[in-house]
Amino acid sequence: MPAASRFRLPVRLPSLGLLVLGLLTLVLPLGLCACQAGGLSRLSGAGGSSGAAGGRYRSDVVNLTDDDLAPVDAYLHASNRQWILGDTVDIFASKEYFSGMLTMNAKIGLVHRQDTRAGDDDLTVLTFIGDKSQASAMVNPRALVGTAITVTARKTLRVRMAKTTDASRPVQLRIVARGNASRGVKEEISGRGPQLELGGLLVNENGRWVWKEIGG
Repeated sequence: MPAASRFRLPVRLPSLGLLVLGLLTLVLPLGLCACQAGGLSRLSGAGGSSGAAGGRYRSDVVNLTDDDLAPVDAYLHASNRQWILGDTVDIFASKEYFSGMLTMNAKIGLVHRQDTRAGDDDLTVLTFIGDKSQASAMVNPRALVGTAITVTARKTLRVRMAKTTDASRPVQLRIVARGNASRGVKEEISGRGPQLELGGLLVNENGRWVWKEIGG
């Protein structure tokens, strides 16, 4: 708080317009935060419950409930935290599920971002344009999948959000790191190689949806 002024200004009551503007200034950010928080766990345009009117996951080919998606949610939970790194990394993800579960980081001035569409799929390419002295885990192209998987590329990160067309595989996630690739949990490295994979797919086994990991 600034020091008290030696001068006293006449006290004026705020007008009604100023009071309304002040209330909007307080209320609108709260509403925006609530919407953003909800977007992290729910799909765009889908409700969070699994009522008869429709499940949490709706596409042209399948309708899934919270219970159906529980194996995917568990895989992407922070308790299953892991990371993968490569010179170039490709992410293929089902758009209906991951549109609210995948975030990307592009450092202005150091990472170039290009967004395009291919049919019903959304494509994003993040390319590191800085020099080696500026490269770091916090600067290079990076993505966070759920609260579990951190994906980092030294050079290029390509993300394809694909529309679901196969009802037998409604949720898919495939992360492929190429070029001096490594993966691990926290500070521990669990694998190295020219190419590493991470992810899985949701499949139905005897009437129950299960998550099948790939690259484990």
